[in-house]
Amino acid sequence: MEEQVLPHFTVPKMVPYSRLGDLKTHLKTFKTQMLISWGFDVVCCKMFVGTLTRTALQWFKRTSYGTVNSFQTFSQLFLQQFAANQVKPPKLVDLFDIRQKEREPLRTFLNQFYETTVKIDHSNEEMFL
Repeated sequence: MEEQVLPHFTVPKMVPYSRLGDLKTHLKTFKTQMLISWGFDVVCCKMFVGTLTRTALQWFKRTSYGTVNSFQTFSQLFLQQFAANQVKPPKLVDLFDIRQKEREPLRTFLNQFYETTVKIDHSNEEMFL
């Protein structure tokens, strides 16, 4: 796979993924950075390897040559390999578990509540309201 790197291209600055943490967030962050930097398919594949460390990098080193032929394939392999590490999105019932802690300012509590609500699938809008 050959592709020219544009002169104004900047390498994404992000925390490397080892196998801990939210892999979907890591992938989304990378894709956003590459979109901003005009990174194309082959460049994405090459640069994504640079965002891996420890176990995740060892996994990549063990992948068979020729397995990755596009960034979409690379993303799917990455998500499959580390599927057990995916952070589960919150559900509506999780809102009932959010409690204001003793001496916690109301603003902090409401911010936490709001942060959770924006992550919930609002397909059942009536229940949510």
